[in-house]
Amino acid sequence: MALIERMGPRGMGISVPMSEPAATSVEGAHPGLGGLGALVREFRDPLAALRRIVEESTRLIKPAQGASVELVDGEALRCVSGVGILRDLVGHRLPMNGSLAGRAVQCGSTLRSDDAGNDVRVDRVAAARLGIVSVLCVPLRYTDRLVGALTVASSSPSAFSDRDVATLGGLSSFMTAAVTAAIHLSSATAELISASHDTEGDRDLAAISDFISNVLRPGALADLEAADRVEHVLRTELLDVVYQPIVDLVTGRVVAAEALARFAPEPYRPPQVWFAEAWQAGFGPDLELLAIEKAVERVERLRDGVRLALNLSPQAILHPRVAPLLTSLSGERFTIELTEHVAIDDYPGVRRALAGLCKAGVQIAKPPRRSVAPYFLKSNRVVRSPMAGALRGT
Repeated sequence: MALIERMGPRGMGISVPMSEPAATSVEGAHPGLGGLGALVREFRDPLAALRRIVEESTRLIKPAQGASVELVDGEALRCVSGVGILRDLVGHRLPMNGSLAGRAVQCGSTLRSDDAGNDVRVDRVAAARLGIVSVLCVPLRYTDRLVGALTVASSSPSAFSDRDVATLGGLSSFMTAAVTAAIHLSSATAELISASHDTEGDRDLAAISDFISNVLRPGALADLEAADRVEHVLRTELLDVVYQPIVDLVTGRVVAAEALARFAPEPYRPPQVWFAEAWQAGFGPDLELLAIEKAVERVERLRDGVRLALNLSPQAILHPRVAPLLTSLSGERFTIELTEHVAIDDYPGVRRALAGLCKAGVQIAKPPRRSVAPYFLKSNRVVRSPMAGALRGT
């Protein structure tokens, strides 16, 4: 793993990996560790810490359209992380005397440029290439030493205020400490696990694993246990579907059957809890897809004219297996209602996916608060298979 030695003006060096770190003895060291290895990786990687810093900087400073971190590399700076309009800087060296970040490191003060194209302190060629007009550079300190700079940028003139300067400047020491802590965390954790494995039994090792997990991130152990539960359901398909009739109040006729997921594992936990944990653990679309597959298995048993109503998230709509699943039979058998519980990250993609499903005959319900048409009622009576009132011959 290549390292670059970051030497500050007063001789302080910070070693940061220029590629993803290889696995250490923490991961896979002992089955009693459970998901601790992944959690340690999340916190111990300095590059991951730098990514979080630049990403959060663009959220904190609203006018920022990009952010980057430059660390001292000999007589220059090298960009080691960047997002937005500064992402193309990653890996490039910046002159100490010919860039605003370099000057901020040299003088130890936050510097701002409201018009980069006419500012002699700025690398104007790079600014023009990246479309940068406003720049704000904050020196990063490690104890009493300067080791680099955080830069935020915008394509608009005079984008940053005095308040933005004060906000980022106040976080300088914290940001450097976060990176430094990540560098040291892995080795310290590995030593603790190794010593515990050599001297204690599995029960004590598991207890130490729980301790480390909850110190690194309070509630992390509960998250890992939730992920294990969801994975078990996905692996064993311990999920069933019940059907709730949707009735036309004028005619009394069942016009649709809404599919509702139910989970077998004990103790009982409401479906919304299962899906919330699945999304938190990164398995949301997978669990939704399993529920859809279970529901669609019985669609042919519905009477003619009775649709199967499915609640789907925007991410599930975009899943590559959903459209073929709903159109392999007849799209006219399905009604889709988009859930409100998950934000839409890709509006154009969701629109295209819904348009394709509509073209195949799938009906798209209105937003949840008005999901059923006037004079329709979702009955409170949940019908388990066979679907009484909605099935052929009943």
